[in-house]
Amino acid sequence: MQSVILSAMLAIPVIGYATPGLQLGWFHPLSLLIPLLYGYGLRLLRKMREEPMWQPTRTDQTADDDTGESNGGNGDGAEDPYGATSTRGLWARLAALGLVVGVAGWIVGQAGLGVVAATGLDSGLIGFTLTTGISSLPELVVLIAAIRLGQLTLGVGNIVGGNVYDVLMITVADLAYLDGPLYRNAGPTSLVLLGGTLLMTAVLAGGSSSGTASGSASRASRYRSSTWPPSPWSSPADERRRARGAGVPGPS
Repeated sequence: MQSVILSAMLAIPVIGYATPGLQLGWFHPLSLLIPLLYGYGLRLLRKMREEPMWQPTRTDQTADDDTGESNGGNGDGAEDPYGATSTRGLWARLAALGLVVGVAGWIVGQAGLGVVAATGLDSGLIGFTLTTGISSLPELVVLIAAIRLGQLTLGVGNIVGGNVYDVLMITVADLAYLDGPLYRNAGPTSLVLLGGTLLMTAVLAGGSSSGTASGSASRASRYRSSTWPPSPWSSPADERRRARGAGVPGPS
């Protein structure tokens, strides 16, 4: 779902680039659609969390996707080193580190401008490669730390969610740019690189969907039988169909 939200938000700058004459005051009105899509995406994610399309049935063989632990034994997930830290302490540490990252981001931006001035390369190319690669290092560190802790969902959500939040900065930049819509001066290089980002996001979404389906199928094949009790990786509708085929009563 996060990849779908990201693709929708990335489509807005493409439309804005194709309609440079459309503006509301000094900015492009489509820029206001980006935070609206972000808010709508958050609402969808919350709804999916509160009302999932299917519910697994836990058994002693059910493995947790995040910790790797099962109900009947200990998993191999790493121990949380911050388990004894208070919530207030974690928030304070997060705020301090966020401030450090913000200052470092400003320094990276100034360094990128210096590279553009010294080499004469296109600013869009430097922005999409050098400065983006450097500014993504904190996300890489968070990803590695999340994987080591066994929090796979946090790792993937950090990558996609971080990019979704970055797209919100386009709205801020357009509102802060007082010489007309920002997309008017974006240039063709930004459009090509934006298209590449959309393509990679589509590949990620397709891979995540197929990986989830094949992963669920492989896990289900280990635990599923032709009789009751139900599989921990099946939906209630699947179990009703399986129960009717096996000739045993299933859940109503």
